[in-house]
Amino acid sequence: MTVSLLEAFVHPSAGEFNNLRLAWIGDAAMQLVVSDLVFESLPELATTDILTDRRKAMVMRDFCAEGAIKLGWDKVAVAGKSFPKDKELTTNMLAEVFEAVWGAIYKDSGNNQAVVHDVYKRLFPLHALSSNEAAEEAAAATAEESASAVQNWWNNID
Repeated sequence: MTVSLLEAFVHPSAGEFNNLRLAWIGDAAMQLVVSDLVFESLPELATTDILTDRRKAMVMRDFCAEGAIKLGWDKVAVAGKSFPKDKELTTNMLAEVFEAVWGAIYKDSGNNQAVVHDVYKRLFPLHALSSNEAAEEAAAATAEESASAVQNWWNNID
């Protein structure tokens, strides 16, 4: 485990060694990966508005926080002494951990976006988004429906 990956789990309340910078670069790395995966999984039926809504739904704070929990990253995240030990981490804290891990993967791979893409795709397969039914749904989807479709996909990931 490299320093960057360890750093990804440390909230700024714990001190100078924290995940803020990694969350910043991880957000950008994740945006590109999600954009590519959504583009590839939805056929030409999907307009740019639909693609944008789907991507937006997949990089929202709540979605990122759920991802951190789904992967067990909430169990290893570290907050400062001022954060009550019996309190669960906030949505924002978990979302930052999620983004920071993608930033750490990006930095630790020598800034290789393909590595981030491969790891993300393995952890979160988009097979549900690429079905014909999902494509038809996406073609008629509003922003709210896109968010709902992404949530349904998310809930079905093992």
